[in-house]
Amino acid sequence: MKHLRLLASVFALALATIVANAAVGDTFEDETTLLEYQIVTENQNDKTGTIKVIGYIRSYPLAYKWAWAKQSIYVYDDQFGDYCDIYPKELYPYEGDYPEWAVLTIPETITKNNITYTVTEIGDKALAREFANDRGDNFLFQINGPVKIIIPKTINKIGTGAFKYLVKLTSVEFSEQTNIEEIPEECFMQCSHLVTVKNISPIRIKRSAFNACSALQLDESFGTQNLTHIGPLAFCSAFVNNYSFYINSDNLIDIDTMAFERNHSKEIHVKHVSNIRYKAFAGYANKVFLPYEIDTIETSAFRAIPLSTVSPSIKLPDDEENILHFPNLKFFGSSVFYDNNKISSVF
Repeated sequence: MKHLRLLASVFALALATIVANAAVGDTFEDETTLLEYQIVTENQNDKTGTIKVIGYIRSYPLAYKWAWAKQSIYVYDDQFGDYCDIYPKELYPYEGDYPEWAVLTIPETITKNNITYTVTEIGDKALAREFANDRGDNFLFQINGPVKIIIPKTINKIGTGAFKYLVKLTSVEFSEQTNIEEIPEECFMQCSHLVTVKNISPIRIKRSAFNACSALQLDESFGTQNLTHIGPLAFCSAFVNNYSFYINSDNLIDIDTMAFERNHSKEIHVKHVSNIRYKAFAGYANKVFLPYEIDTIETSAFRAIPLSTVSPSIKLPDDEENILHFPNLKFFGSSVFYDNNKISSVF
């Protein structure tokens, strides 16, 4: 009998372990934050765990809040065989404080089934603009998402395209204690009304992170002093046209392929950079201020840019020849200044 009891206890313990482990990867919705989460880790002993944000809540009508205000409604049109916008609306004219439901505050913790989970991640495309089908195949509403997002200090990772296409988003505010070191690929891509991203000093800004963010005006709370890499297309077609962008890092290695192609800013000031990659500033029509200590300038780096406005450190006086001097230059690609006849020499 003792052996049977012991065997039963072992079996019960094993079953409890299996049940506990099965929770990792499970998802749940939280009606307070209107978000869906996935369990990343869980410790049944101390009733703690970690979770990541994976999307907006799906429960109708709660999810409808994210299709809010001047939304667009879509119905299926048999003639065209596709969903058609039947109520196009202008963007909401934000004045004063945002409505409470237009501000998404991601919590530090959530308690579910007596387990306290710390929110540590925002998943790939988790809060990106999407279409939600809440009543069947012939009715869609468009999730335009929040106007402002507040991100807690517990978040240490943001996934690819996390906020992509959020056309109403104007502000993202990180905790001042944030540990985020990287703005991932396509993170804010085509957030066309995004103005500020506060309280973050990334080491890497990856591919298309701010691509087509045409309202962008980053203030001093967006630190550039730690940057080592600005990825391909990172600021392509970004910034408003009266904005000056200062990159104050002493350790910037790469301004990568097409990073500032067709950028709209008034001026770009680079304190230090080792390598300017293919078409990094191609099509940029305004002023670029560069350091002398550049090792590599690749093919078409300044293609179709009025290079009388590009200078090492200080813009050359109008009464002097347009001569650019980079004494440490080790590689100089072809067509670097293609379609520009204002530079007399580079050495």
